[in-house]
Amino acid sequence: MTLDDASGAIEVCVSGLAELESQPSENSELAVVKLRLELVTAYTAAGRLADALSCAERAVATWNARHLSAESDLDIELLRLLVHAHDLVPKLRRSLGQYDRADDALAVSVEFLRLVTVHHPSFAAALAAALPPFGEMLAGAERFAEAVAAYEEALAIYRQLSRDGRDNFFRERADLLAAMARLHTVTGQVAAAEACARDAIDFYERFATEQPTLAATVAEQITAMRSRLVPDVTPPHSDQAAPSGQRNSGNYLTLRITPRTADTARVRKTKLKHWPGMKVTWFGGGAVVHSGDEPSPGAAALVVSPHRATECVVVISSHTVKVQSAMVEELAEVLAKGLPSGYTAMRFVAWDGACATNERPAAAHLISMRLGIDVIAAAGPLLGVPGGSLFAPIGRGERRPGGFWRFRAGAQPTRVGWRFPAPQWEADLSQVPEQTGDLVLDQIPAGLWLHRRRPGSVTDLAYSVPTDDSHPAIILSHPSEEPLHRDGLVRALLVIPAPVLDRCVFTPYGQRPLRDGPVGPVVADVLGRAVHVRTGLPLCAPAGQRAVVTIDQKGLPCWRTFARELWHAPRTGAPRPVDWVNPCPDVLDTPAGAATFTLGSGWVLEVIQAGLWIRPEHLTNPADWIRGLPVDVNRCAVIIGAPHAAMPVAPGRTIAVVLEKLPVDARKRAYLAVPRGAGTDAFILADALRDSLPEPSEVQLVQLVNPLPGGTWLDFPAESSSMAPVQGGAARSASRADNPETLDSYTRLLDGIRRAKEWDESSPDS
Repeated sequence: MTLDDASGAIEVCVSGLAELESQPSENSELAVVKLRLELVTAYTAAGRLADALSCAERAVATWNARHLSAESDLDIELLRLLVHAHDLVPKLRRSLGQYDRADDALAVSVEFLRLVTVHHPSFAAALAAALPPFGEMLAGAERFAEAVAAYEEALAIYRQLSRDGRDNFFRERADLLAAMARLHTVTGQVAAAEACARDAIDFYERFATEQPTLAATVAEQITAMRSRLVPDVTPPHSDQAAPSGQRNSGNYLTLRITPRTADTARVRKTKLKHWPGMKVTWFGGGAVVHSGDEPSPGAAALVVSPHRATECVVVISSHTVKVQSAMVEELAEVLAKGLPSGYTAMRFVAWDGACATNERPAAAHLISMRLGIDVIAAAGPLLGVPGGSLFAPIGRGERRPGGFWRFRAGAQPTRVGWRFPAPQWEADLSQVPEQTGDLVLDQIPAGLWLHRRRPGSVTDLAYSVPTDDSHPAIILSHPSEEPLHRDGLVRALLVIPAPVLDRCVFTPYGQRPLRDGPVGPVVADVLGRAVHVRTGLPLCAPAGQRAVVTIDQKGLPCWRTFARELWHAPRTGAPRPVDWVNPCPDVLDTPAGAATFTLGSGWVLEVIQAGLWIRPEHLTNPADWIRGLPVDVNRCAVIIGAPHAAMPVAPGRTIAVVLEKLPVDARKRAYLAVPRGAGTDAFILADALRDSLPEPSEVQLVQLVNPLPGGTWLDFPAESSSMAPVQGGAARSASRADNPETLDSYTRLLDGIRRAKEWDESSPDS
């Protein structure tokens, strides 16, 4: 669908929805859901993913328990469309980078399908297809038992469907068993992993026999599963006669697979003579050198996670071991005997693995020479990053330049990156030229960090931002530094390759990273195109949940923003949220648009970058300047009302409950504000809500300040007079006093505020 076709389809669908909703009929519910899903397709084709998500969620909201009793073809069709809508929501959230919310939506989708399948078994295939990505999500959260249960549930469904003659589902069953084999390996259940691997091979081979034209598509999976099993003891190219009826193979990975015996089981664990108290545990095509009975789950996960088919992984789990030449020689000998053939490179995960000393060459160099393959290792310390990846920062001393280096026989070592596993953009950012002057562009796990040159440490929060496989971050400035100038930003962006720069997410570090204004408008103006900008640093909590957090001047986390990522276009006014969180899921359960939730009685709550905007649903004046209010790292704004808008009776109790149930970090920093031009009722409502916050303060007045030439964005620092308290306690007393004179004077005050000139009106002297 072209962009013009998408625009036409959007117009037709919106018009059709308006007509159906104004004149409901017996079958209008089915037609509305169908149109909403067509609108999702059109919005997606037009690149308006946030609008597509909103439409999909509104289709999901059509769901009602009575739909489970569907009997007619039309009712079944409606149920099918609702299942499709549930399936679209997590996919769209993931496309928008809303990974945590995508996982939540996926869990909801699976539970919905389970419920539907109980009443309508014809949806079983759809449930089986939804369970594998659900299992992957659980495995990513290290909920391994639940992940295996999800895979087993899908397998049981496919077995039943196969018995019913629907299909054999060989490929689907093989993929599930392969995933279970990987999970069992991570958790150290070797026997279960081998059983799943054998069953997976069987189903892959049956699929290849049934679909010979697609046999090549599963060859790599078969090889990967066989690498998890112990090969036959007959070595490749051996002159030893093969057992009767069998032939020797020249390819180690295609040798006959034999059941594990007591003798062959010893290959999985090897004691080391020169490594005190340590041993090697094998995981398919890789190994972990560790102390104790078993390696840690994190070390095992690095080995068994899918990497390039030609690269194996060997992990030294302790960074306190001082590796001597004899230790390296012994390890190289063990690896030479134990690693399967077919690999052309090895990732050697060890502190200082690429560092030479006056006494010996680098360990990676020795292993490369012994094995005859490329060895990639870190030239310095290794930093564990939230999310399970590793980063190789610059270490102390000239022999620890940082990064991962490739050692190849007969060639000089070369740096190949900084992160493991390598994200998609690693090669594009691994060699960034050094900045001139007082600025530095540092490599960090999430991407690059532009800040002033000063002594730093990997304990800085910038090094705790997780790596995103698709979108590198460019973190700007530091809370303790002077803001960056526009010309310094321009010089830094010029050294970043254009293809990867288009995928970068700009991330402010502190209240005022740039001297020339907020990050979004300035960067969009510099690049001449739309950009994605976060409202703080994306960090991980100890339990693994991710959030975008503001950072104060001391470098300490303050509060988790609700609008986590925004889309800024050059000189187009307000930013558009592309990733947000529901501030109060217990109450706000009905979407009313992108980043907007229904409160009832004609009111909505909209997530904006400064905090929350509680307003009438229908606005005569869009008041985009409110959406453009920058985030304050120390305070969460709760804006009440809208300029020049009719004020229906507000659902005061519902709003109060929302404020009382806000996350504690945002709630204790929340303050109430009213936009300039709002009516008296907005001030009265805001004042009445003060008791819903733990630290009530005077109601603030919000107004436009400091427009850039062209009037397209707002500079809104915390110390600006754009937020002024409504005089003394007048607002508080006026909402409760019965004295007509007090109310009359308060009304005159508000009227005077509304009549005051806007920032862009001419002054009397002009």
